[in-house]
Amino acid sequence: MSNRPQFSVVIPTRNRASSFLATAVQSVLKQTFGDFELIVSDNFSDDNTFDVVKSFDDSRIRYVRTAGFLPINESWEFGIHRARGEYVTFLADDDAYAGIYLESFAKAINEYDSDIVACGIPQYYENPHYETRHKFSSPHFTNKVYTYDCRGKKNEILQYMFAKADLTNYPEGFRPVGLPYLANAAYRRSIFAGLKSSLDSIFPRNLSSTDVYSTTIILSQFTNKYCYLDKPLYVQRVSDVSLTRSPDIENQRKTYGRPTHDLGQYQNHFLDFAYDNRWIEACLLAVIDTKTELDFDLSWVKYYVKSFDSLKFLQSRGFDMTREKKRFWETLERQEQNFQDEVLSLVATPRMRISDFLRTSRIFGPMLRARDSYTETKENLVGLNNPLSIDEYASMIDEKFLSDHAEH
Repeated sequence: MSNRPQFSVVIPTRNRASSFLATAVQSVLKQTFGDFELIVSDNFSDDNTFDVVKSFDDSRIRYVRTAGFLPINESWEFGIHRARGEYVTFLADDDAYAGIYLESFAKAINEYDSDIVACGIPQYYENPHYETRHKFSSPHFTNKVYTYDCRGKKNEILQYMFAKADLTNYPEGFRPVGLPYLANAAYRRSIFAGLKSSLDSIFPRNLSSTDVYSTTIILSQFTNKYCYLDKPLYVQRVSDVSLTRSPDIENQRKTYGRPTHDLGQYQNHFLDFAYDNRWIEACLLAVIDTKTELDFDLSWVKYYVKSFDSLKFLQSRGFDMTREKKRFWETLERQEQNFQDEVLSLVATPRMRISDFLRTSRIFGPMLRARDSYTETKENLVGLNNPLSIDEYASMIDEKFLSDHAEH
């Protein structure tokens, strides 16, 4: 009989002792399912991370520390190599698990023998720049379990990943569903062993979307059964240190700029600024690194149209996007004439011109922004008039909560 715990929960951390770490640890220790080990993987912090971890008197906690500062991909791999559980799952040091997170995963594993189990990701807004500060927001969910047999469906899975960025159509008969990332999923430990054997490293690329890269490879090549729990069990904090969601346009430029890796024949398609840049870069690198031939075509038209619309939206919010718009037209001019004509026919329609005028108008612009804010707020399921902390929201998510708020 194995002495391994069913789960290893890995919390990679660096210099978060005085802010978020304790809350993350507590959310693990409050789990209704107890067969786990908690590994706090300290990436060479220079604060009192060790003292915070040791203040929890629980034998299931293990503290490990790197010998020096590591890039994020190497830091994650350091934590995985110290995991002993049958399944490995991650928790970012500023996020929190719902109390039934591990229990729900264990039930799915026992019932479906899945290689990967994942769940929905609601968000807790703590960024003072957001009107929804201290609010809990969750996409609509069904509270159902969806299972997928991934065997023999390598290209369908790859097509699904690219379809998420509108570079192709979704595979016929392939039901859209949430994806497993590092933060919202539990992986059978043998999957990481297979990934390391194939690529000589679990996370060989240091990318801002390392989890998209690994998900693309893992689902398409190393997974037999995947199970998705359409339940909001992993609570993600959106704060002023969440750079990918920062209102600072310079941080957005850094995050969503041109890819920094060689992408061969695809390199010239990329724009200087596009919200899909990191996702597409990660998917393409996964294809390149695994020497995979795609059996479907990629169309970049929607990518250009979406990116142009994003630039106009940011400009309507008061950001100077002159440089990015200039580079947009310069990049478009380098494409084939048929491609240029198709993009122009979509970005220069009367409807787009009217939308552009309204969003930049001094009169109508504020009205549209108020409408956008109202629409966003309507998505919030709880907490509209009752601000709570992230751990209080996470504690609220139990079977009754899921039943009460699920779509029927």
